[in-house]
Amino acid sequence: MCPYCGVDPGGDRSDAPQPAQGGSRTDAAAGEFRQIRSIAVFLQLAFGLFILGTVVLMLTGWAYRNALLDMAAERPGALAPAARYENNYVAASAVLGGVNVFLVVAFMFWFWRSYVNLPVLGRPAKRSSGWAVGSWLIPFANFVLPYGIGAEIWKKSRAHDTLEEDNLEPVISWWALFLIMGLVNQVAFFTSRDVGGDIERMAAAVSVDLVGAAVSIAAALAGARFVRLATARQEELATVRGIELRF
Repeated sequence: MCPYCGVDPGGDRSDAPQPAQGGSRTDAAAGEFRQIRSIAVFLQLAFGLFILGTVVLMLTGWAYRNALLDMAAERPGALAPAARYENNYVAASAVLGGVNVFLVVAFMFWFWRSYVNLPVLGRPAKRSSGWAVGSWLIPFANFVLPYGIGAEIWKKSRAHDTLEEDNLEPVISWWALFLIMGLVNQVAFFTSRDVGGDIERMAAAVSVDLVGAAVSIAAALAGARFVRLATARQEELATVRGIELRF
């Protein structure tokens, strides 16, 4: 419309500014909600396999330790059982190592996808999505940053805002046991180095490894619980936001 004569000149106006369209601001800004249920279910299975493998490792390790102590006490016929139990222990360790790789990859994927979902759900994240993976790779900072992101996933996935302080116990339990597991496993690693032919030191190293395995089971249980509860929280928030969950 001409501002002077009031006549509509007509013509093509495709380049004219268009009025703002309606719709969800968060959907436009953050993208599509990514399903995490299937990953969480796979993670529960991976945690279960890890726990089962760790139990097998503890049983073979206990038998190996006792055989080493028998050798140290110079009991007759102790050498053959010790060699057999050592082979079993090494095989169980190798299988458990493979399960652990799959568990770590699946957990990192769930961790990243859960963090990516926060802006879509109207809960902007403090950091970019890459930090959900990168935070684990920075020396020393990885003692703190993954916990902060995990706590953010937990708190911001709550469906309803209340005045009450959110209970971080599932996140704290998971992270504390994870750190303790790492510490004990490091002690076991350094204890097993340079044992030479000292049978008593070998038995002591296996004992520390068994303690690490017990802590690993507790850490796996806490991790599985955190994944299950956080997934349920985020799906509840998605339902409140009107997002259809497809499995």
